[in-house]
Amino acid sequence: MIKSETSNEKIHARALDLSLQKDVKRFAREMLEQFPKIHYLINNAGVAGDMTERIFPNPAVKHEREMTKEGFELRMATNFLGPTTLTELLLERIKESGSPDEVSRIIHVSSMGNMYSKINPNDMDLMAARQPRFDVSLQYCNSKVMQLHYNCHLARQLKDSNTESVALHPGAVRTNIFRDVSSLGRLLLIDPMLWLLGKNSRQGAQTSIFCVVSDDQLNGKYLMDCRPAWFVHPSVGEEHHETKMINQQISANMMLEVLLYLGRVILKLLLIPWMLWLYKELTMGICYLTKKLDGKIVIITGGTKGIGFQTALGLAQRGAEVVVASHNAKETEAAVADLKEISGNPRIHARNLDLASQVSVRKFARTILEEFEAIHCLINNAGIGGDLLHKYLPNPDHGNPHKFTDDGYERIMATNFYGPLTLTELLFERVKASGKPGDPSRIIHISSLENYYAKINLFNLDLNSRKTPFDARAQYSNSKLLQLYYNQFLARKLKESNCQSVALHPGLVRTNFTKEFSVLGQWITYIKFLIVGKSAQQGAQTSIFAALSDEDLNGRYLSDCRDAWIVNPTVGREERETKIIKETKHLLGVP
Repeated sequence: MIKSETSNEKIHARALDLSLQKDVKRFAREMLEQFPKIHYLINNAGVAGDMTERIFPNPAVKHEREMTKEGFELRMATNFLGPTTLTELLLERIKESGSPDEVSRIIHVSSMGNMYSKINPNDMDLMAARQPRFDVSLQYCNSKVMQLHYNCHLARQLKDSNTESVALHPGAVRTNIFRDVSSLGRLLLIDPMLWLLGKNSRQGAQTSIFCVVSDDQLNGKYLMDCRPAWFVHPSVGEEHHETKMINQQISANMMLEVLLYLGRVILKLLLIPWMLWLYKELTMGICYLTKKLDGKIVIITGGTKGIGFQTALGLAQRGAEVVVASHNAKETEAAVADLKEISGNPRIHARNLDLASQVSVRKFARTILEEFEAIHCLINNAGIGGDLLHKYLPNPDHGNPHKFTDDGYERIMATNFYGPLTLTELLFERVKASGKPGDPSRIIHISSLENYYAKINLFNLDLNSRKTPFDARAQYSNSKLLQLYYNQFLARKLKESNCQSVALHPGLVRTNFTKEFSVLGQWITYIKFLIVGKSAQQGAQTSIFAALSDEDLNGRYLSDCRDAWIVNPTVGREERETKIIKETKHLLGVP
């Protein structure tokens, strides 16, 4: 991927497990044999854990002290011991590679978490063997302050050489480092932090790149956002602290900086909700396309209310013949009557469909194939969520949220993924045959930003959550990620045809999908609605755009009528996607 994007063939892949000293030494020997010069060493790799586990424990993750085969605690071994050994073994080669005109550099990717470390110089318990209760967060912070101590130690050692040592804090970066955090911890702490202060991976890499290319004197410095960081543990920087690790009380100046920092945080917390609302309003995608759809057949699932109703209305007003499919016959008939009255289009039909039932899906598909000779657009809009806080604050009115359909499938997965996949496969050839050059037919999948938080184990597929503790949010996220996998799978299949597959995130739309949430869950969602929420009409704009646009949308994932930029990093991995989709089709008995 890097080679294709940069056209640089001088990129090499090497295996290295930083948690194992034996592997670090093997890697160092290979580097010294292969490269006569090493100009930059970036100690970037690291592991963290559930930073919120004391407040919001995750029952699916065991928070125990993990030891490597060599007897070192995993986080300290990976974040500090491994990089230190590697640096020492390569140090002379790196020093030889620097020159007065162009210094070589050793770069340590640390973290602002170093501020919260607690290392007793009189009892150097780096392996956390004597902690009364192992603290993942504390061990991570300790490993990060050790990186800064080592940076200062190296800087003094390199003072009169052509090599520099520099450390940095990349920022709160949206990566999978928080994958072990509980759903409640993510919802109440991690997600708000990342939305308020977070960076994407490219933004987070900027200070590391700056450390490589800068002509400034950086030896011994600790940077953040390409400039000196001011929020650092008080023991960093004085030689006797690096050698003896003696903790000091925070100085008066440090206290003043802390107070100023807290003041800025409070100001941000007051201003950022309004800034987020303004950003949402200014960047909201609105479909201004006036393309007519006379003679086109559109099928939309879940079109009786919310996004689906507004999408059906927008397409009906442009002349399309629309089939509205939903499981409640009475609601569907009422919605169709409203659509006909508002749009003035009599070619709108109500059909019964329960996506959670494979029997209903197959019956519906047969009816549609018998009734319509062409299907120009299939919109897989219907879906259900679940109470994100059900594990902590269950809603007694709705019983156990881990429910199964008559087919034996978990309800959220059956409705959001299994049903749409079966329907799409049964209608696939008809949709494909309905497209023309310059006027392709389309299959549209309504996914969600929640796909980013999905965790699907390729080697232990448990899509119905029978073997693992049920988590409504995780299940919902997984179903939305699988929609994106299926979108990519179809896009490759449709590459040379007159049919396209496209997925989209409609935004946080004010609909009734929170009806099964607990009171607290509803209030949290309501606050989100106030800040970044959309009306159903606004939420339908990207769906309408996907149906009307003349652009090549095959395989794309949209948000606000343009390409979405927050997506699960596993999307696009063909082998992974193909394996999961084929296994799902086999499970459902779909050819």
